[in-house]
Amino acid sequence: MAKPFLKWAGGKTALLPELLSRVPTSFNRYHEPFLGGGAMFFALSERLQGPSLAGKAKAYLSDLNEELITTYYEVQTRPGLVCDGLSDLATRHSEDLYQRVRDVDPRNTVPTGVAIRMIYLNKSGFNGLYRVNKSGKFNVPWGKRKKFNVDYDGIYAAGRALKSVILSTLAFDKALEFVKGGDFVYFDPPYFPVSDTSNFASYTKEGFGRMSQQILADELVKLNRRGAKFMLSNADTPEARALYNGWHIESVEAPRRISAKNSGREPVRELIVRNYQ
Repeated sequence: MAKPFLKWAGGKTALLPELLSRVPTSFNRYHEPFLGGGAMFFALSERLQGPSLAGKAKAYLSDLNEELITTYYEVQTRPGLVCDGLSDLATRHSEDLYQRVRDVDPRNTVPTGVAIRMIYLNKSGFNGLYRVNKSGKFNVPWGKRKKFNVDYDGIYAAGRALKSVILSTLAFDKALEFVKGGDFVYFDPPYFPVSDTSNFASYTKEGFGRMSQQILADELVKLNRRGAKFMLSNADTPEARALYNGWHIESVEAPRRISAKNSGREPVRELIVRNYQ
């Protein structure tokens, strides 16, 4: 069974039982405009392998992070080359190699190289974190792992799951233009901060502030009018509850996977927002 091959801050693997129990029993096409690690997509991938509608893809996945989407595209189309590159890095793995790979400018790298670099940095960096500065440069320190292991089977399984998927690098509001009535959209945006120290939204150099949160809330109204079903995850904060007031809101407990200290990995409350019962 396909599963995420990248670790992502805010990834939904641990929350999947809550999310999957609330997925609509039927829908036409699946959309995920904040793809990240793709836990929700991979969990639904077998269900999405059925016959397409009029020959069209059953899943549309997008993210504003160009390196991330390039990585998915290469795993989708050239998993063998990605595995070969990772295998080579595994034989030379060291702190020095990590620093040299991190310093490579992905804009001057072939697409397969971008994918190999992202997966290697993700699996070798501190806590599996992906973070960029305001210039868009990856700046996560080495994770002090003595070995770099390649999950070949996992990459090939992910490639098969991605075969009939449309991938795009789009802002979420542009990605939603492809949603039609009867489709299902899952949103996992950067969360409202639950504290001053948990305000992480550095998946892209643009960040994701409160204005973006409001734009997203406005898009939910449009989707509902269009006849699409949506489910959204966010932090359980007064601000989030006020923003999504009027939709079906539930609060669930979720583990926090990425934190510098074990004390920061205490369970937190998250909201699941839907426009259907």
